[in-house]
Amino acid sequence: MMPRGEPQSVPDPAGEAFDEWVRRKRAEERAREAAEYALANTPSQRWAGSPARTEAHDARSATPMNPEALRAAPAIEPAIEAVDDVKGDRPWQALGNGGLAIADAALMATGFGVAGAVSRGAAWNTGKMTGRNAAKQLRDRGVAGSAHEVHHSVPLRGMSRDIPNWRNHVALLKVLEIAKHKRLRGKWDGAPKYGPVEALLVGTPDWMKTVPAWFGAKGVEALAKHQSEAGAQKAQKPRLPAPYGERPLR
Repeated sequence: MMPRGEPQSVPDPAGEAFDEWVRRKRAEERAREAAEYALANTPSQRWAGSPARTEAHDARSATPMNPEALRAAPAIEPAIEAVDDVKGDRPWQALGNGGLAIADAALMATGFGVAGAVSRGAAWNTGKMTGRNAAKQLRDRGVAGSAHEVHHSVPLRGMSRDIPNWRNHVALLKVLEIAKHKRLRGKWDGAPKYGPVEALLVGTPDWMKTVPAWFGAKGVEALAKHQSEAGAQKAQKPRLPAPYGERPLR
């Protein structure tokens, strides 16, 4: 018989079983939440290959991109510099960098067009370099359709289209809508003939416009930079000391 007033230990098998069930359920719930979190944060596409390659790919994906790398991209760098030039009150440099940004973008667009022509097999002549063969090639490759005509940017000047000549190179040809091609020669359907500037823009391939424009913008940008540096050096030129006994004018 135990002394009065002291706690007694009474076995409770049902309570211990309930506590074990609660612990097991909590462990299962934590495992399920961990699995859902891992599934939600796992990339949907992984690089197929060895585990080492997969780890290297994941490390590169987790590395943030350097903002300076984007600044050095064509068209973006001169555009950012043009904005800085405007803020720094450098109008000539702003003009040069702004023109260079536009020229870079146009040159890249031309590059994409050339890549498309290469993929279609329309970047060079596949047969004899005659006008008829070149036009047929462009139509067979899907570059020109039934609503288009092939224009020679370098005039044939009465030369037969069946005679091989460098003027028939596909790089010197321009695929135009029929109305635009007709307006290069005269009036068409009530519309006047193109003027010299319009004819130059409409009747020449893109690379004939973008490449010279890029070199011109590059020259303007270099000239503006040179003038700005020369002005800065002139402003920093030290003043010569006044002769002994003379005071400089104030």
